[in-house]
Amino acid sequence: MEEQPELTLDQLDALTAEVNVHAGPGSPGWVGETSHTQRFTAAVIDAFRTNDGIVPGELASMGGADRHPPWYYNVAANPVCTVEWQGETFTARAVIHSGVERDRLFAGVVRIMPVFGEYETRTDRVMPVVEFIRLQDA
Repeated sequence: MEEQPELTLDQLDALTAEVNVHAGPGSPGWVGETSHTQRFTAAVIDAFRTNDGIVPGELASMGGADRHPPWYYNVAANPVCTVEWQGETFTARAVIHSGVERDRLFAGVVRIMPVFGEYETRTDRVMPVVEFIRLQDA
């Protein structure tokens, strides 16, 4: 098994650089090796599950990169997803907010985690706000 990277700001910067140059699966020249993004994501998932839903360090919105993080494109294309939250796993629908509602929700996030406001100052893109709404069991 490949070594998973530490969850540090340097690793987040490396992930951001990879996304900005479109490296990884689906990019031109991709030959099938595990990308930094995949290793980083595996480390985040492992930390999340090991620490009861808490991931050490600051992880958010690609640190203000010029592109949205890969997970954003995944939920935009496939809004029905599996969510793990507080020891529970369930199906949810991702709702990407925009306009006034997005701004209101983002302001609330920044109050709780000011680093998101800092990230937003580093980019011209509008940082996404995604709400995951639990789907009722069928």
